[in-house]
Amino acid sequence: MHNIALITDEFIDSNTDFKILISLLKKEFGHSKIEVPMRHHHNFENPKERVDSTLLLMPAWNPGNEMGVKIVTVSPNNSK
Repeated sequence: MHNIALITDEFIDSNTDFKILISLLKKEFGHSKIEVPMRHHHNFENPKERVDSTLLLMPAWNPGNEMGVKIVTVSPNNSK
């Protein structure tokens, strides 16, 4: 199995102008054409932790143009 590349908080902080980012996000996602359905929750077994993990899928699109999906896995102790 290959190591997953991680982007650190420090990298994001030093390479992101948050005022510009927030302004662009408001501009691009602030109109009614963007469709954002309810997120999907999928629980799956996590035998090592003996507690289920959750996969979250959060799609959004601008019909006929852009489309994206935010994917998040929530697992016990995944911040270690």
